[in-house]
Amino acid sequence: MKNIAVVILHFGKYQDTIDCLDSLYKANKKEIKLTIFLADNGTKENFQHYKNIRLVRNEKNLGFAAGVNRGLKEAVKDKAISYFLILNNDTTVPKNFFGEISKSENDISGAVVKFLNSDGETIFDYGGRLNPWTGRTSHLEEKKHFKKYTKEADYVSGCCMLIRRKVFQSIGLFDERFFFYFEDVDFCLRAKKSGFKIGVQPQTVINHKLSSAIGRWSNRAIYYNLKANLQLVNKHFGVRKLSAWVYLCLLAGKIIWDKIRIK
Repeated sequence: MKNIAVVILHFGKYQDTIDCLDSLYKANKKEIKLTIFLADNGTKENFQHYKNIRLVRNEKNLGFAAGVNRGLKEAVKDKAISYFLILNNDTTVPKNFFGEISKSENDISGAVVKFLNSDGETIFDYGGRLNPWTGRTSHLEEKKHFKKYTKEADYVSGCCMLIRRKVFQSIGLFDERFFFYFEDVDFCLRAKKSGFKIGVQPQTVINHKLSSAIGRWSNRAIYYNLKANLQLVNKHFGVRKLSAWVYLCLLAGKIIWDKIRIK
């Protein structure tokens, strides 16, 4: 039997969290022992009607990395738990979720993320790649679900990330200097440098509402995205950070100019 801890960060969007929790309870858990840790980022909303949830109350919004880490710190205390699933509160999992994702031989395993784009098209996300010169990420997105997928990802999305205990024992938890965005990229880069295997389990598909807590293209989301991107570049890029700095400056200027023109 596999012991899995699910760590979910809650910050507003109460119904999204309820939908996520309900999908977990409905999922088949044959040969799986599941413990759910719900890290509440300062909302103090009520989840007491769920009997088997361990609530971790944060006094304020700590951001993604620090908020999730509070849940992980409680979860790792249970030595029987060997797998840790980071799951966004705006996701739902299918009934066969645990049976499929637990088949993965990766040390960090992601699921295929299904969502609707701005045109209302169904998109399947198979992880992402990092440009080594600009520091920007791109997603391996398809309009079809492939149960076999050969393109390799540099990282898997933090919205669904199954992590073996030995990864945390080797590289630690998420870097709390990342408030929102790129904490998953940083974590995967650190894991790869330590020799761990990362990849998406293509048979596993989850539904994602995409940044419902902050608004995907809001001014706040853009700010946190660019700030975290710069932090990632400064941390990992060495001499290549010069080209990434130039690119990020140009990108920020373009975003500002586009917003001025729209007004």
